[in-house]
Amino acid sequence: MTGLDHSQFSHLLPFLRHPMMIICVNITGKRRNNCHRFCIYSNSPLPNVTERLFFILVYLKNNPLQECHAACLGMDQNHCNTFIHCLA
Repeated sequence: MTGLDHSQFSHLLPFLRHPMMIICVNITGKRRNNCHRFCIYSNSPLPNVTERLFFILVYLKNNPLQECHAACLGMDQNHCNTFIHCLA
């Protein structure tokens, strides 16, 4: 579903193992005023790194509607939107 084999997928995992980066600049490089840290709670729909990597790779490859992507992975659209914006 991601277009990657197991070794390629495993090679990408270390890049997501570090805490989620805080993105405090916009696309033009200007500093944002509303810079918030994203954290993963224990009851999160995507609690581990492997699931988060799978989630974003499938989304980027297939580019489905957020509602459809959320339904396929058993979460609501709000959580799906949050993960897409934080992981992409």
